[in-house]
Amino acid sequence: MLKLKSLRPAAGCLLLFAGYAGAEALPVTDAPRALEPVLVTDDVITQDAARALAQRQNSVNATVVIGREQLAQFGDLALGDALRRIAGVSFPNPNRAREPRLRGASREYTQTLVDGRRLLDGSSDRSTELDRIPVSLVERVEIIRTPTAGMDGQGAAGTINVVLRRDIEQPAGSVQFSLGHHEGQGNIASTTVNQVGQVDRLSYALAVNLQRNRRGEGSDSYDYRPNGDPKSASLDRNGRRLDQVNVTPRLIFNLDQRELTLSPYYLRTREDRHSVGDKVAADLVTVNERSVEDRERIREFWGSHVQWQQPLAAVWDLDLQLDLQQGKEDTERNGVRYNASGAIDQRDRRDARIDLARYQASASVGRQWARHQLQLGTLWSQERREEDNAETRNGAPRPPNASRQMDVREDILAAWAESTWQPQSALRVNYGLRMERGETQSTPVGARTSKQDATELLPSASVAYRFHPQWEARAGVARTLRRSDLRDLSTLVEQKSGTIAKPDKSGNPDVKPERIWGVDLGLDHYLSQLGGHVGINLFHRDVEDRIETMLVDTNGRWVSKPVNASEGYFQGVELEARVPVGDTGLTTWGNATFMRSRVKDPMTSERRRFSDQPDALYNVGLDYFIAPMNLTLGTHYHYIPSYNTKVMLADGGRRDLREESLNRLDFSARYAASRQFEISAQALNVTRRAGRSHSTVFKPDMSLDSSNFSDAPSARAYQVAAVYHW
Repeated sequence: MLKLKSLRPAAGCLLLFAGYAGAEALPVTDAPRALEPVLVTDDVITQDAARALAQRQNSVNATVVIGREQLAQFGDLALGDALRRIAGVSFPNPNRAREPRLRGASREYTQTLVDGRRLLDGSSDRSTELDRIPVSLVERVEIIRTPTAGMDGQGAAGTINVVLRRDIEQPAGSVQFSLGHHEGQGNIASTTVNQVGQVDRLSYALAVNLQRNRRGEGSDSYDYRPNGDPKSASLDRNGRRLDQVNVTPRLIFNLDQRELTLSPYYLRTREDRHSVGDKVAADLVTVNERSVEDRERIREFWGSHVQWQQPLAAVWDLDLQLDLQQGKEDTERNGVRYNASGAIDQRDRRDARIDLARYQASASVGRQWARHQLQLGTLWSQERREEDNAETRNGAPRPPNASRQMDVREDILAAWAESTWQPQSALRVNYGLRMERGETQSTPVGARTSKQDATELLPSASVAYRFHPQWEARAGVARTLRRSDLRDLSTLVEQKSGTIAKPDKSGNPDVKPERIWGVDLGLDHYLSQLGGHVGINLFHRDVEDRIETMLVDTNGRWVSKPVNASEGYFQGVELEARVPVGDTGLTTWGNATFMRSRVKDPMTSERRRFSDQPDALYNVGLDYFIAPMNLTLGTHYHYIPSYNTKVMLADGGRRDLREESLNRLDFSARYAASRQFEISAQALNVTRRAGRSHSTVFKPDMSLDSSNFSDAPSARAYQVAAVYHW
């Protein structure tokens, strides 16, 4: 397989091709770009897919769009569950749908935005937990494969942009009720109200959601001796209940040629988790120790986005934006430990609080002349993160976890220039340059303040060429970043044993952001009236200064710390299709992603795959619209094949990890009784496939040292829903 050691030549070639194609290859015409008419049908799923394909066509940079009807088809309450059906999206566990992974890369390479902006989250690795965003509040999801200069510089594997429902085109409203049951966990429910309207020069949209969701994330782990006899086991059973309140209004004031938009929001999630963990003896029956813990976590976020738009000096358009966000995450844990005889021998209480704030201001000007669009912009943002915690054991105070006591501030200053050029109706070119300067300051309790700053230049270019009314080729190249985890910037050393087996832990304020060059090449075929689509996309990401956790000998003690220690790449192929079967009402759809990666291990110099990256992802679905009955039946099958990862250890041994295959089967039925009223029913995760893995450790002489088997069972869920429109 072709290996690209550096993508700088490819970047230069693409930029040259963009200029040459526009200047020489095709004549400039005055005819506007011809857009395919969107299919009109009573099949709301097909109609929604056609609108999404139209938005995909109109995007210069490579973007996949999924509309709200497709997202809501299988009744998922949390957005993460709905994203499993999209090409290249995966989660590491059948029960988790929080932090998505694009193209199999770890979650740090995926950027998640809401309405084009980063949403505050308690996670320190800059990811956004999608289990707190209800599907019913989402208008569409955009998977942006190649970024533009006007976008945040992160998202090496891609960017997920969640666009909330704030459509104000015409007065309308709806109310949706859903009830369901999650096996082994309990009942689930959701209510969503949407209302849009207009009063004089004020247009408004209001969306309110109340929701109760449930999840089980238990897993069992079994350790075995070299001769195959059981050594011990850890059995963990837990259930999470999530109660949510979400309010996302929008107000637009039309003041002649000027427009003021206010978009406040309030998101609150209370998560109650009950866990029971058993440490079992070698006979796999005797319980030596049992731990019971109840955790209450409240995540509360609020803020507002303000946008002002107006003409400037007759030929320019001015866009000013201000984004203010605040939030907090409070966690209380109460645990009880029982000994082998069933008597209580320990009581623990742990409290943790994270306070968050984000302020962002941006200004941009744009103008259009002939077939050119130019945008110049600048942005400043500041994000604050304060962590603290306290702990008691058997009623007596204990030292807090010092690694979770810190004050972090990150300032980003960016400026960009971006141009979109359409030399003729079939060809569009977007190119630009973004400068980002990041400065991060971390102050742990009891340790010195550390500072990190870096300035990066991030070029990007995209070309879309419609060489046939139903065929379009795309190419894109961009440079992106991956900044380190905010907790990894601390200078504090957490004392352990200081050995290879149990090293001390430390951050590293000197770690640099990863720098990633990426290329995407795609070919799309659109069926008549956008009634379907077939596409292929090739991608390659070249990673420099990859951040790896290494063991470092410091004054005779082993310390585990993040360092810039290696380079690597990941690449693959994405296939997508949505094809109707004649006029039968049956539509087949699906996608497949094939991935390959290599990274040089910083400790052993071994070249291996990225951790936790599967070889392939598959989704297959069928929709059947029975027109006389206004009934839509749907099914979806999700499959991740088994894969193996072999890692050489620092002592010369080896660890082999096998992740067993995952699959998920969903069914849905939707009946439109009238234009105003519809009902639906869903059965999710019918196959109940558990997440299983097998880890084997070999000594330096390749004799067996130990092995472990883990099992994370999953459960079915059933649901019915009703929607009334007015």
